[in-house]
Amino acid sequence: MFVLGVSRYRHLEDGSEPTQAGIDSNLEQLTSAARSASEFAAWVLGEYRNPSTSLASLFVCLAPSEDEAVHAEVRARLGAADGATRSVVMADWLEFRRRCRAERDATAIVYVAGHGVQLTADGAIVLLEDYAGDGQEAALWAAFDMKGLHESLAGSTAAARQFWFVDSCRQRPEVARQFESLQGAFGGDRPVGEVEASPLFLASGPRGIAWARTHGVSLFNEALLRCLRCDAAVGPKHAGGSWRVTTASLAEKLRPLVLEASGSAQQVVQLTGLVGTTAEVLHVFPQPPTAELTLGLSPPAAEPEARAALFRGNTKVLEHDAAWPLVRKLAAGLYRVSVLPRAPYAETQEIISVEPPASRAEVEVAS
Repeated sequence: MFVLGVSRYRHLEDGSEPTQAGIDSNLEQLTSAARSASEFAAWVLGEYRNPSTSLASLFVCLAPSEDEAVHAEVRARLGAADGATRSVVMADWLEFRRRCRAERDATAIVYVAGHGVQLTADGAIVLLEDYAGDGQEAALWAAFDMKGLHESLAGSTAAARQFWFVDSCRQRPEVARQFESLQGAFGGDRPVGEVEASPLFLASGPRGIAWARTHGVSLFNEALLRCLRCDAAVGPKHAGGSWRVTTASLAEKLRPLVLEASGSAQQVVQLTGLVGTTAEVLHVFPQPPTAELTLGLSPPAAEPEARAALFRGNTKVLEHDAAWPLVRKLAAGLYRVSVLPRAPYAETQEIISVEPPASRAEVEVAS
């Protein structure tokens, strides 16, 4: 796994070593990119689970801004060796790429966050800590071309399953006004052959902005972790199977969560890359995730003094004899509901499905 988060930029106007190119970029220090990347890395370290492909290696490059709260566990692993200059990031990336190109059965996961720009309709370039330094051979020398990097991990020997997350803006850079074309952002060569699946989730659409909570995390990161922890969980297809997060479930849930959080700013997540079967599994839950059930009765006249019990298999998991609707947090899955209302309504049983993050059901009782 490869994680990059850049909030601190040395050469911007408010940086420690400002340059004219940095001043002219009209960019400011960030407060959430490094923290967002560290939160994702911490999720991988503590919660990620996939029986078919364990975590073999983790590369983390962070450049936090002053007072930015990097996750404690990730900070402990990094020690004092934080930083996200081109030389630091390149060293980790090339080793990560070498391993991915040699392990067909592996799953590669990439998460990057920082200032982003766009030069083409489907492009996404992330700026590194030393962007806009004096004496650099190209305007985008200290930048990563995420589309190019994505293509560089294609090939017949590379990790067959990949998941990419680019948490950055995709606006046209100020420097583009000065040149006919811009070169220098590192992407790498594209090998011959294909992988099985390599979906690329972009936090913003073309020319879009990726928003964040000041001194918090990005809206994309917040929504992504919600999806991975609960919201994008889908149930097993057979008895004894596990709840999981797939490409399809992530695509379905992530976009509306970010759109809702951004409000009138209308931040739109874009899915590109090689989507594959859409059933590719990113994460498997060791236990069913928790979901909130709201259970009502119909008609409402049946509610007074009505009692209910919920069963999972033959095991009773709760009894209810209070006001309706019943609202409880339960493990996701199928339940049998038994309702015993007062006369003239008859006892009723029904099977309901409780799915994350929340489910509503209504039991209709007959008189």
